[in-house]
Amino acid sequence: MLGIFLGVRAVTAFGLYLVADRITHSLGAGYATQYANPSRDRILARIQRELVLAQKLVDSPLLKRWAGSEGDAELNQLVARGAQQLP
Repeated sequence: MLGIFLGVRAVTAFGLYLVADRITHSLGAGYATQYANPSRDRILARIQRELVLAQKLVDSPLLKRWAGSEGDAELNQLVARGAQQLP
């Protein structure tokens, strides 16, 4: 009788361990997802702002002219003044 009791107890304890492990992993994954999504959104917003700024710089006719003739002192001054006005 004692052997059957200990056997059932061992099987039950093992089953409880497996269920508890699955629940722990499930809750942990849910928490990690909830924590990671807002962080991802903040990072993507910063990257998108930088991308918009980079696209504005690429489309700038003044910078295109300056890239073609960097030795022009007047253009250097114009570009430097324009860079000071950037946000």
